[in-house]
Amino acid sequence: MLQSPTRPSWITDSDLDVLCVGKGPRLKSRSLDLSWVSRKDIREDVWLGSELAGHIGKFGIWLRGNGDWRGRIFASAGAIERKRMRIISLSRTVTSLWDRLHPVFHSQYNVTIRRELQRLSLLQAQLRIPPTRVLDDEWQRKGNRELLEFRTSIEQLRAYEGQSKTPEILSQTIT
Repeated sequence: MLQSPTRPSWITDSDLDVLCVGKGPRLKSRSLDLSWVSRKDIREDVWLGSELAGHIGKFGIWLRGNGDWRGRIFASAGAIERKRMRIISLSRTVTSLWDRLHPVFHSQYNVTIRRELQRLSLLQAQLRIPPTRVLDDEWQRKGNRELLEFRTSIEQLRAYEGQSKTPEILSQTIT
């Protein structure tokens, strides 16, 4: 695929995320994620405080409409909590299955957990979540310097959940 000199590479390498205002069915495939938000809900704190609203508001390309809601976006406590719970769920699942997983899945889980930790860190800092390619590029640029911070984050999440043991996978190098 040819890249436009005026577009960042993550735009040409990414799937297509489309947000429609109104009512309709959600469609999700490898190359397309079509979501709908009602005209009423797009002005509500539940939407404005969501991870998806922040992502679309900052990185979306408007085709129609004015997107005036973008100026009121924030990372809500609920969005941060949902991200924490997702990480806890992933870590619990992978810990129980780790020995039975093929090495390819070890790598995939490591990347998934690393990305989710990056997203949590950004949400907590009230920053918008960039496309996944940008997260990966940033990780490669910084190297594994953030690994210790991520391990500490997981330990804090486990303590938050009332568990003291850090999952085995997270004691290993996250790639």
